[in-house]
Amino acid sequence: MTSHRFATAAVAALFAVPVFAGSASGGFHFDVNGGNANVEFNARAADSTAAATGVMSFSAPVEISSGDEESAGKTTRVTLSMKADFDCVVVTGNSAVMSGVVRDASVSRYNGERVIFAVEDNGEGSKAAPDKFTWGVYGSNRVDWFPRDAERDNDDGWKFSWFATDAERNDDRGIAINHNDQPFDCRVFALAAYTLQELPQGSGNIQVRP
Repeated sequence: MTSHRFATAAVAALFAVPVFAGSASGGFHFDVNGGNANVEFNARAADSTAAATGVMSFSAPVEISSGDEESAGKTTRVTLSMKADFDCVVVTGNSAVMSGVVRDASVSRYNGERVIFAVEDNGEGSKAAPDKFTWGVYGSNRVDWFPRDAERDNDDGWKFSWFATDAERNDDRGIAINHNDQPFDCRVFALAAYTLQELPQGSGNIQVRP
């Protein structure tokens, strides 16, 4: 009987799904460019590193430059819609930073670029402070050159590592920066580096779970 119980427990452990802490989700809208932007997102830690699963959808009116020389400086107003598959999330307290790759963009130039999305959950109820957010889309260019001192044969240039910190905050532990082939993701900047804007009252909700 004891052996049977042990075997049952062993089988259950074998098929158990590991659970990792850290998730963020929500939906909201805000005014931009004389129109309305809509955001929906969810992200969950996939393992003990910063790897994540989840998705973000976004739509808003934007001004797009034509990109050709003849119409330099001219823009066209379009409704940009796109989705991003999250592959990275860092959750700290009531804040989270997510990043992923843009896909299914209505403006093709955005496909394949990286999106970074940061949020702050300040609770529920009429007396709670507003939730906050910020985001951006970035090119996926990789650095394949090394600035160095041409007069020093032993200068390794920008191969060194360093820590970036907020000089005005003694409690900022900083984030390690180094030159490597890692993608531009949610670990590039510390949470304190983001400038967040408040969600308009009644515009939606953000939830972060450590």
